[in-house]
Amino acid sequence: MRVSKRILTIALITIFTLSIASTAFAADMEEAMEKAEVLYALDLFLGVDPDVFTPNLEGATDRAAAMVMVARALDWVNAEDFDEDMVSDFTDVPDWAEPHVAYAVEQGVTVGIGDDLFGNDLDVTERQLQTWFDRALGRGDATETWEANEALDNETALIRADLVLATWDALQEIPEGAEASLIATIAGDDEDMMYTAMVGGLMEPLEVDIDPDDYEVTVAESDMGYYLGGDTLEVTVNGLEPLTAQTVSIWIHTGGPGFPFHSPIFEGMEDDEQIAGVVAPDGSFTFSGVLKEDMPEGSIELVPDGYGYSIDETLQIPFDEDHTVVYGDSDIGSEAATVIINDGEALVLEVGEEFDLSTVLEVRDQYNQVFTGEMEGTWSSSDEEIVSVDEETGVVTAEAEGEATITFSIVDGPEGSVEVEVTAEEE
Repeated sequence: MRVSKRILTIALITIFTLSIASTAFAADMEEAMEKAEVLYALDLFLGVDPDVFTPNLEGATDRAAAMVMVARALDWVNAEDFDEDMVSDFTDVPDWAEPHVAYAVEQGVTVGIGDDLFGNDLDVTERQLQTWFDRALGRGDATETWEANEALDNETALIRADLVLATWDALQEIPEGAEASLIATIAGDDEDMMYTAMVGGLMEPLEVDIDPDDYEVTVAESDMGYYLGGDTLEVTVNGLEPLTAQTVSIWIHTGGPGFPFHSPIFEGMEDDEQIAGVVAPDGSFTFSGVLKEDMPEGSIELVPDGYGYSIDETLQIPFDEDHTVVYGDSDIGSEAATVIINDGEALVLEVGEEFDLSTVLEVRDQYNQVFTGEMEGTWSSSDEEIVSVDEETGVVTAEAEGEATITFSIVDGPEGSVEVEVTAEEE
């Protein structure tokens, strides 16, 4: 996902150490789960299954798992001299942790417990974790650093949630002598990684002065059609400043210019509530919600915070008396636009079998609703010897084994097709 980045300096490890010292190790599971999902998306936390997100936050963590998390959080895995084939001299390190532990040995973070053992059967405690970082900081040899942390808890075994929370806090710290946080240093110029971190709350969005004259803000084209209360409406605003915080107000506007009234269009929103998020790297901001059932007749206005004007020309969604939301043209159902046969699925028939395709024919208008206007059309087959069809009724007959395409064409309108496979008659 990311290009390789240089190994972080020893100063970054200092920050991680300070974070650990101030972390509450009685983990809040809900908070830890939310943060674990963000770290997983950033490739800084893998969980216990390499293929499926399985954080196992309540589970105990052995020393190897803790070392892997430290290695990922410090971005060791992207260091130029990190080799996935590295192995340590320890005899009790699982294969999946070998390169991380071996690299930690090279960095002076661990020396094991003696007798060629890493000590992977031992619990990880606050004292042990702190000692790893003290060694990396050159605060003394193995004995000196262990004794220096004597006051730290060495009885309570850390669980995986504790490591997630410690990692989160460390990533937000600014290394000594640096101007950016640890996560910003790791992300570098990877905008996708920055965006994921910003959306997850691990990084603050960029700050810029917005001048409405500098940007063209439009609502993305879509196939929305018209919507009823209870439907989900998704809106994308383009032309914004990437990786910045964005707030929009979206209302149903009633009362005219003299006495305007705005009420939210989405269920669960308060009258003055806005929608906040982060602008994607491509300059888009997308949000969605379930439309309210009881909206009054009016039109929708979308106002991005800081831009100072309503986008009433690009997003006008008037409502009729049945609270139907119309996107764009208000002439509902004026023409057929899409022909769908058998829900787009292939049809399988046996030789000699008949089927009325008109019973699975669906025509939708330009607003993606079932077309109710007048319609003339004809049916045809790509191979009458395989599947014949009555051009007026749409009744097909399976003549012989093989495949054929049946098409319904609306006069001066769209057409749609369905594949028909004919199999041998069962005996």
